[in-house]
Amino acid sequence: KIESNLIFFDIAGTGISAREVSDRLLERGVWIGVTGKTRMRAVTHLDVDRQEVEEAGDLLAQIFAS
Repeated sequence: KIESNLIFFDIAGTGISAREVSDRLLERGVWIGVTGKTRMRAVTHLDVDRQEVEEAGDLLAQIFAS
């Protein structure tokens, strides 16, 4: 089992740029980095709990559904 606090993901299939997603998340207090036009990087740390990670995932889902 590998444990990591880094997640790299590509959102090319959504039709939204990584920069736009990052900006929209930041408006809601969530920072996810941009590593390319459609690539993103999320990092957690000890102060981020499971509920906050799930909330960030829910925000991503809302952005992609709109």
